[in-house]
Amino acid sequence: MGSVAFRVKLYFFSLNSKINEYQGLLLSKIYIIHAIYFKLRFALSYRDVEEIMKMHGVQVDHATIQRWVYKFAHRNNYV
Repeated sequence: MGSVAFRVKLYFFSLNSKINEYQGLLLSKIYIIHAIYFKLRFALSYRDVEEIMKMHGVQVDHATIQRWVYKFAHRNNYV
């Protein structure tokens, strides 16, 4: 397993990754990356991540978060 510093480095690297892979999505890239980060870093359920995002003012369904994790986690080396 990687250290927290390594994962944070990957997190900030992914903020600078190509914008094309996030093109056409309704939410900003930063919200998607945060949802993926919460899911994988803290081993939360998708419904827990949905609640956290809702507390931050972002309305997103848990199934959408699951699709984001499947689509973007491997591309950004989160897993």
